[in-house]
Amino acid sequence: MVAMNNHQPQIQKLQVEQQLATIRGETDRAVFMQQALNNYFEAHECHPIKSLWPMLTQGFFFTSMFFGLRGMTNVPVESLTSGGLFWFSNLTVADPTFILPVLTSSTLYLQLYLGADGLNTSNVPPLMKKILYILPMVSIPVMIQFPAALNLYWLSNNIISVCQATVIRQPGVRTKLGIGEMKKWKPEDLPMTNFSEELKREMQIQRKKREKEEANIKKEKQERLDKELKKREQLLKAFEEEDRKKGENR
Repeated sequence: MVAMNNHQPQIQKLQVEQQLATIRGETDRAVFMQQALNNYFEAHECHPIKSLWPMLTQGFFFTSMFFGLRGMTNVPVESLTSGGLFWFSNLTVADPTFILPVLTSSTLYLQLYLGADGLNTSNVPPLMKKILYILPMVSIPVMIQFPAALNLYWLSNNIISVCQATVIRQPGVRTKLGIGEMKKWKPEDLPMTNFSEELKREMQIQRKKREKEEANIKKEKQERLDKELKKREQLLKAFEEEDRKKGENR
């Protein structure tokens, strides 16, 4: 994840060039830029798939436990009906106070903010970042319907992730673990920041170019038609003149 983050300007530059070449219809250049991007990933060992493995692995275990607990609460397993704590003694029913869902949502927000579990929002486009930060709040209506066991498990998992992220953010810990320093890029340093505006501008240029080409084709077609009509008129006049001369000779 650190390597991927620290090479973002170069990676995004190649991605933008590849996308623009595709829009322009420059197939050879688009293929070349895609190959250049793949070569860059390989040379600097920062392929996105490598950074996804930790999240995919954790996601697999999280979903397995989540649906496993969901099945146990649906049965329900007898020990879960009285194995809770404090106000949520029955883990098979939803928390009537909504405290667990709110805590779970809050720690989920902290995960995003601290970049826990390999999540890095520092280089995410502003709109996407806002959507990510709104998701925990939007998920509350769904969470309040979950059995307390699910919210408790999710909350525990979030707390562990937040603590882990907080510890790993310490320079001394990162040095001992051999984890590089993650650079924080300014929006103007990343080509993707203005990519949407550049994309709109390029699409407008291509649209005007197509309209110009269509106008030229239409103009050429009209010119050919006019030329053909002119030739026909000349031939008709020639035939009429020839018929007139033959009539006079008779």
